[in-house]
Amino acid sequence: IIGVGEGTTVAVTGHLHGYLGLDLASFYREVKPIWKLGIKYLWGPRPTFNFTFAQHMTAEQVLEKVSDVLPGISLPTVYATLELLEDLGLVRRFGTGNGAVLFDSRVEPHAHMVCRRCGATADLDGGMLSEQVAARAAETGFVPDHTQLVVWGLCGRCAAAAD
Repeated sequence: IIGVGEGTTVAVTGHLHGYLGLDLASFYREVKPIWKLGIKYLWGPRPTFNFTFAQHMTAEQVLEKVSDVLPGISLPTVYATLELLEDLGLVRRFGTGNGAVLFDSRVEPHAHMVCRRCGATADLDGGMLSEQVAARAAETGFVPDHTQLVVWGLCGRCAAAAD
């Protein structure tokens, strides 16, 4: 039984899944630990809400979207939750090249296009090039676990405005 206290910290749950010989996703599915990540636990009914993860969101955007329903939630808690979702394979993280880190709810291999003028991001279907790059890296003895392909340029709207 994992209860409130030291057994619910990130370090201990990280240790437990390894000790039990479970991959992280199986551990959370089986054990369902309650995390103690700086959220003040209020006795009584817990708030429930539906959260629709927009495809490309920053942690700050997630915080803004949930803070009305979860008052007092902090940015570090949002980051910790997004990192957990990433570890579970439910979101992917990618950089836009301008300092922003986005989390993507679409986890199958695909590329991203980022407008260098307005910052708009869009998916580019097809993971074939990423698979080829990973295969080429493997030929050198490198052991890739994933690839990211980001294409920078101007979106259609910014390109039209530039003309």
